[in-house]
Amino acid sequence: MTAEARSPLRALAALVLLISAACGSAESELLDRVALERSIPVALVPTAPHLVEQVSCPVMAAATLATVSCSVTIAGYPMSVAVTGPDPFGGVRVASPATVVWASDVAEQAVARLDADLGVSNRMTCRPEARIARAGQVFDCTVFGPDGRAHRLVATLVDTTGLFRLDAPSG
Repeated sequence: MTAEARSPLRALAALVLLISAACGSAESELLDRVALERSIPVALVPTAPHLVEQVSCPVMAAATLATVSCSVTIAGYPMSVAVTGPDPFGGVRVASPATVVWASDVAEQAVARLDADLGVSNRMTCRPEARIARAGQVFDCTVFGPDGRAHRLVATLVDTTGLFRLDAPSG
């Protein structure tokens, strides 16, 4: 190949590199924020990702290991979670300081105590499905006695471990 024939090839190669650089804008250097935000609910609550109602994360560089704080709402409770990544495979780690308390666990523990205290078999349901373990979070519960009568109770979380107080509402 002559020098004259290589010259157009060099120009074409330079043009392709220039176009590639322009098309590979800064966005390609960032993690896909939409995909990241979609993956967080499953990472936080794998058995019930629908409890994560809202996720908002800042942009993350795709090539630099970093930790960012994302805002999430889990079971109605707004909080922040730490997202660290990306790892060598493009994955991220999501860490939450919170514990999820399940209504089914509250009902099971409460009905066991009621059964022991009253000496009769009861059945209980609580709503909503889950809460974040923070003092003051409330479950509305209904206990059904052996006669089938329903009684409303309120389970109020008292700390971050999921301990609760059971009260009959006034009125």
